[in-house]
Amino acid sequence: SGAHSRCFRRRCAPSPFSPERTSSSPVHAVRMQSRSASAARGGWLRPRHSCALIKPGVRTAPPRAISQTADNFKIKPAPVLVPEGDWTVDAAGNVCSAKGFKATGAYCGLRRSGVKADLALVAADVDSVVGGTFTQNVMCAAPVLYCKDVMSRKKTARVVMTNAGMANAATGDAGYADALETVKLLSTEMGIPADDVLVQSTGVIGMRMKMEAFRTAIPELVPTLGSSLEDGNRAAVAITTTDLVSKSVALKMTLGGKEVNLGGMCKGSGMIHPNMATMLGVVTCDASVDAEVWQGMVKRASVASFNQITVDGDTSTNDCVIGLASGLAGNATVSISLCGVFDHRTLSKRNC
Repeated sequence: SGAHSRCFRRRCAPSPFSPERTSSSPVHAVRMQSRSASAARGGWLRPRHSCALIKPGVRTAPPRAISQTADNFKIKPAPVLVPEGDWTVDAAGNVCSAKGFKATGAYCGLRRSGVKADLALVAADVDSVVGGTFTQNVMCAAPVLYCKDVMSRKKTARVVMTNAGMANAATGDAGYADALETVKLLSTEMGIPADDVLVQSTGVIGMRMKMEAFRTAIPELVPTLGSSLEDGNRAAVAITTTDLVSKSVALKMTLGGKEVNLGGMCKGSGMIHPNMATMLGVVTCDASVDAEVWQGMVKRASVASFNQITVDGDTSTNDCVIGLASGLAGNATVSISLCGVFDHRTLSKRNC
């Protein structure tokens, strides 16, 4: 009917902002300016070719800076090959298995292509004793230089942030400044001193960090920290590069009558010798241990494991293994200088 036709035209007529209603008259120009100003102030808007009204103050949520969908974590975990010993292996465990640790991982747009997760956090609830071992390459990446500097001045840390996509190596002073900015962004978001943050990077050498992605992603990533095994698995996937599988494991043992948990994750694919070539790792432990002893443990463990396999004889600019010990297991602090074999059951040294 004619009435129905008029109603239809009135309901679905083009928006005053659309080209179909353009006019060169001064009156129309004034109307357009007025309506544009109203839109800028959050006034009522009628979308083009739509009958819906958007109320003042209602905004479409901006796209998230991070993603944690199944597509971001598609690779499978590696088989667990921990040798037998005075410990119990938790094949499903990871960096969250030790008391006092949380983790997370997400896709933040740092990789050149694909949507695999690329930014990971492993955070301690308390100040944790830190130990580390680093590449012996003369040329060190910015995150390695930064961690060496921090660990030369203090013996504890709270969080390790690892990114994939860019190695932040061969980037000069600008790359070091980028590393410092990522540290500042994370420390501000977590409310901790900057020196409590350690960083690792892996990916393309010579490429500057995508700082805008870090600036938008970190505030969204921190609230996703959690202590579940799923959270730890997300972190393990996020640090991988060309790895075909993610690599995590955990074990528990008795230390001085207390149960102690140890968890870890690492990445490394093409080159894993000499001296950890192209490998990153984070180890968590809830034992109470002296800083000097813990540093020795981390170093000896790396020599006896990560440095034992050769593929092509290359080494890297970014190799780094960082170990954190929260001390929340409740054992008597391990403070004996280890010159020989340490009996973890009696907290005493055997013959050195």
